[in-house]
Amino acid sequence: MSLDRALFSPDGTWLLCGTVLVDVATGWSSTLPIQATSTAWWPARSASSIMLIRYEVGSPQALAAFDLASGATEELGLLSMPNPGYGSIHELALSADGRFALCGTETDPPEGFAWGSGIRVSCLDVEKRKIEMLDTSYKRVGGHADRP
Repeated sequence: MSLDRALFSPDGTWLLCGTVLVDVATGWSSTLPIQATSTAWWPARSASSIMLIRYEVGSPQALAAFDLASGATEELGLLSMPNPGYGSIHELALSADGRFALCGTETDPPEGFAWGSGIRVSCLDVEKRKIEMLDTSYKRVGGHADRP
């Protein structure tokens, strides 16, 4: 289940809370029929489209789309990550044209640090399905790596 923030649909009739959809008028809720670690409305694709980052233990993360109007799911392909130490992707924030998304990405601690990773701000190029870290720096705080 995704723990992302609550997002209103472009028309304001639905609330997307991770993988849970809530009908704003009635309060009725349902879980998306696809497992995802992060979700966001994708109005540049269609008014009822949701972008999903799919992840299942032992598998690489992938980009997918779900259309609320048709109930169709489309697998768009694996994501290219900057390094194998990247963990899950959080808090998708899509650009208006739907070509890019800011996101948080978990990383392993840098060499020489016993523990500590944090979440780095990254950019997802949707067409290329490639994630690039925007700030690669680490800070030493009390002997461990911490957010920049």
